[in-house]
Amino acid sequence: MSMSRVLPLLIGAALVVTSVGQALADDSEDKSATRQSTVTKSGDTVTRSSTTTGSGGKTASSESSWTKEGNTVTHESSATGPNGNTATKESTWTKDGSTVTREGSTTGPNGKSATSKDTWTKSGSTVTHSGTTTGSGGGTATRSDTWSRYGGTVSHSGTTTGPRGGSVTGQGTRTFTRGR
Repeated sequence: MSMSRVLPLLIGAALVVTSVGQALADDSEDKSATRQSTVTKSGDTVTRSSTTTGSGGKTASSESSWTKEGNTVTHESSATGPNGNTATKESTWTKDGSTVTREGSTTGPNGKSATSKDTWTKSGSTVTHSGTTTGSGGGTATRSDTWSRYGGTVSHSGTTTGPRGGSVTGQGTRTFTRGR
């Protein structure tokens, strides 16, 4: 599966959540949307439920939960757009010493899903990252990054390789100064 097919799946799932206000507005002068959210905590689980209603009366909803057990946090979420299409996402984050791992999956409203796994490791002032994403067609993209901090300067280099072998490499440096 090409990266051009994986990215729309992930972007589409994100758009269900982020474009709710625009999707709900009608052609009237008033393009407002109202969002009502509830956050609850029960034991080691935090849940957030939201409903957004547009000026045309259409609604969209989302629900997310985070559960902490020891060094592991599990996140599950779903979003349903105004036309009833639902996207879901789940991930598990685990910290073991100086290493954090994340495994997860996203399923778009069309039922296609992508899975991903990432690992971050800190050693001194350097963080390294490696990760993979596999799309519904079986194609896998890989990522690797290194961030290093020396004083007020942070340097980053990274490479992403698509499922067909094409890669992109980037580097950057940013210097931070503290105001007095």
